[in-house]
Amino acid sequence: MPGLTSPIPYPWLAWLCLAIVGINTLLVAAHALGEALRHLAARRALGDVRAGVAKSGLGEGGALATHEVTQLGRALDAKLPAIAFTDKSFGATLHGGEVEVDGAVLRLEAAPDAQVWPLAARQRDARAQPDDATFDAKARGARGVTYVVRTHVAKGDRVWLAGTRDGETFRATAVALMDPRAFHSGAALRELLFALVAVAVLAALAAVALVPPAFGLVSTLGGVALLAYFLLVQPAGVALEEVLRPPPVAFLRGEWRRATAGPQTKPATA
Repeated sequence: MPGLTSPIPYPWLAWLCLAIVGINTLLVAAHALGEALRHLAARRALGDVRAGVAKSGLGEGGALATHEVTQLGRALDAKLPAIAFTDKSFGATLHGGEVEVDGAVLRLEAAPDAQVWPLAARQRDARAQPDDATFDAKARGARGVTYVVRTHVAKGDRVWLAGTRDGETFRATAVALMDPRAFHSGAALRELLFALVAVAVLAALAAVALVPPAFGLVSTLGGVALLAYFLLVQPAGVALEEVLRPPPVAFLRGEWRRATAGPQTKPATA
């Protein structure tokens, strides 16, 4: 038994490191499992979901609903000038209108607090790339570029409605351009698979690290692999969680790039 001032034996350190990697992995797996359960709960909360086609809307340009992402852009000091965007807030408005569901036309009531599920491709298209002159003016802003990306649910779009029907009136809690039930089910499955794979990889690497003799070539390689796994498993879990954020709050980010190198567009000082 080593004293308080004695060096800790290498085997003890090895077991301590293995315990740390194991606890970290189990915490990551538990969080992924919690995310899977959250997606399943969100799927149940949707209730009755009906698919239909938007016939008309009361919003701008006949939009049935509008989704917004407010972004803040900062100029990047690069060879080819660029503005990188981060997402600050998300918003949505259900303007109301008419949707054809199973051959019947339902009147969709306006609801400012309803969820709107946009398509990522449509969001990217909505953030138009400016010309170089406009880019230069924006990039010189002292406080950055505030930009609102708006996407609409328009006439002719196939939509999925969650909510309650009362005769020919539908009170929606969500309007989606994709099946929200399929999204939540798929996200839950991916989170569950990640949790299982994370624990399985931990077990496999631990088995390699424990191959006798201790600190031999195979054991050492297993220890190195465990260290790399310790550094990677948590960022992988975070990245998966970001990818699986529901479309109403999914990160858009992105950037503008100047078409040509042109003059330097460093931000002005406030």
